[in-house]
Amino acid sequence: MKKSVVVLILVVMLLIIGAFFILNRTETASYDLTKKYGINGNAVDYGIYEERGNYDELISKMERIYLEKIKEGKKVYFVFGNEKEVIVSDYEGVMKGKVGMAISDIRSVMDIRDTQYTKKTIIPEKNKVEIIIDGKKYNFDLKPNENIFFVITED
Repeated sequence: MKKSVVVLILVVMLLIIGAFFILNRTETASYDLTKKYGINGNAVDYGIYEERGNYDELISKMERIYLEKIKEGKKVYFVFGNEKEVIVSDYEGVMKGKVGMAISDIRSVMDIRDTQYTKKTIIPEKNKVEIIIDGKKYNFDLKPNENIFFVITED
């Protein structure tokens, strides 16, 4: 009788421990930006920043990288977000129209271009997020008051 009680207690303990691990397991949600949005390139800068922190330094750094890479003729993407949503954004060149000019027999047509801000939203399904760019994986455990950021450039 004592032996069966001990076995029963062990079985119950194993069930409780197993349930604890199953319920507290954190899974990773993977987002392949290359497959999902056709983004190929390199993460020039990335990391985690505090929601309550000073954004001035981060924004200044992102602006500096953006201007530098645009001058080099590279496309730049910004990826940022928290445990509730991740935004993939960029500026795209958009054709606005054409202007024609004629002087005597010489005719010239010029394109009018503008830049348009675009954004795509990803809603994380899990608290751990894996961002994949050109096969390279970046893992983050998104917690309240923490945000991720990426600056990605394409050649």
